[in-house]
Amino acid sequence: MKILISDKMSNKVEDVLKSKSIDYDIKTELEPNELKSIIDNYDGILIRSATKLTSDILENCSNLKVIGRAGVGVDNVARPSAPCSSPKMPSSGKCSAR
Repeated sequence: MKILISDKMSNKVEDVLKSKSIDYDIKTELEPNELKSIIDNYDGILIRSATKLTSDILENCSNLKVIGRAGVGVDNVARPSAPCSSPKMPSSGKCSAR
């Protein structure tokens, strides 16, 4: 499994991924066309509010299995269109992104 961290997050996120032996890349401040060109290289993506997962980006994500959204709301994540593999986006409930 390989995860893309596309927004700035606490170092605790890296600690958790390392403890679970999950491979990850940190690539922040990607332009939409850059994200679109690499998103299919990942099984999951961790975002905050800076990354906008538009339908144009998600329609190219046949490999993406999960979207992790730190913080409140999902207004920056479009509903995947039919060709997409419909990645899961589990709710974090009342958890904080501190």
